[in-house]
Amino acid sequence: MCCTKEPARTRAGLNRATGGKLTEVLGRSSRVAVLVALLLCLVAACAVRAADQTDPRFGAGSFVVTKAPKFVDPGPVGPNVWDLARHGHGFVGVLADLSSRQNVFGLVRYRHNGSLDRSFGGGGFTRPLQLNVGTQAQGVAVDARGRIVVAGFTHRFRPIPLLARFRRTGSLDRSFGKGGIVNLRHLRKGGGAVHDVVVEPGGRIVVAGTISENGIGENGIRSGGFVAAYRPNGEVDRSFGKAGRAHFDLPRPNSDYSGLKSLELLRDGRILVSGFEDGKLFLARLLADGRLDSSFGGGDGRVAVFTGNHTYGCYDLCWNAAPVAVRADGKILALSADFPDLAVIYRFRADGTLDRGFGDRGRVRVHRKGVWLQAFDLALQRGRIVVSGFDQVKHGKAKLSFCVLRFHADGRVDRRFGHNGAVIRSRNEFSGAYALLPQSRGRLLVGGGGQDRAKGARWSRSVLLLSRYLPG
Repeated sequence: MCCTKEPARTRAGLNRATGGKLTEVLGRSSRVAVLVALLLCLVAACAVRAADQTDPRFGAGSFVVTKAPKFVDPGPVGPNVWDLARHGHGFVGVLADLSSRQNVFGLVRYRHNGSLDRSFGGGGFTRPLQLNVGTQAQGVAVDARGRIVVAGFTHRFRPIPLLARFRRTGSLDRSFGKGGIVNLRHLRKGGGAVHDVVVEPGGRIVVAGTISENGIGENGIRSGGFVAAYRPNGEVDRSFGKAGRAHFDLPRPNSDYSGLKSLELLRDGRILVSGFEDGKLFLARLLADGRLDSSFGGGDGRVAVFTGNHTYGCYDLCWNAAPVAVRADGKILALSADFPDLAVIYRFRADGTLDRGFGDRGRVRVHRKGVWLQAFDLALQRGRIVVSGFDQVKHGKAKLSFCVLRFHADGRVDRRFGHNGAVIRSRNEFSGAYALLPQSRGRLLVGGGGQDRAKGARWSRSVLLLSRYLPG
């Protein structure tokens, strides 16, 4: 006991002898220790943010969660941000869902900092259109006047390709087509869908998608691809291709899925399209008038690569994607993603030949240890390659998680990004990252959706998810 009390008596004596300065010194030391601890915590937090590379100025906590609107029938799977486009000083996201069994055809608009623009449409969302159940949006593009073109399909005994245009304020532009909507029945008898859309500088609208004898997607019979062009008022541009469209031959019956999924407008006015042909990754390049570019591929304007994947049934809206990104040197990156097979990134030279200096003789498998990614989109971030989708397994249990992976330009994993090259965010039931949009200063916007359950709540609610990543 004396040994434990002596230091206290000694400190008290010293304190009296020094006129109370010992207490002052000890108090100052405690404050310094607290400041040092806070500084260390701040450094640790900055280190975590640097590894995650999310933009701290975007939303709250670098992640924006928005309660999804209830369209005609929200069902168990709510809408997601399926595609993104710049719009003035902000951006718009097109809404769709994975099941295609709902009526989800609309837009949401955000300001540049990630806040919902409530002056757009009705509280930030376009108002529901009176369309058939099962109508889905797939792609979005913005013209020079700020008008927003949305591509997708509707159901009327069979899926029918569809276009709609909205004013910059979010209301339906009734000067476009018939009351703001263009029905693409003229393409071919049977079903179809528009999967992507671009607007050229002169205002012409070019779309790409899938057609078939009955239905679309892998359940369709003899499916194929098409590219079509429309004037700014929605009329068919018959100077493009053959009477306004370019068809790609339908394969034999009972073959694997064929259709175009992505569209890229090149700087010189040529058009690059990608998709699948009888289960193979397919690319084609067209001239501005719709004719195939003979300088691409084997002289016929097209390239097909066998990926080793096999498609599976996935209802009308296929869980497959073939987005492309074009580098400054003209080289083309293309993602081949067939559910439930592993995604593969290919790199082609500007003439369509496979660039065997990339990854493993021209391809990189999008697979990481502990990450089972179902990929949906691909983009370039200052030369590095970013792929987004959902991680299907979490700790041995089936769970879908918002997932973003990044690779170096040569195909190596960028281990400085996130955790060993991957950023994974889990919600309660499931979530996914379905759209990528490069922004200024190397930033990259990621959009998706999922389910969120408040603490103590019995049921989950559908939410839209957004995040923005710095180049690092």
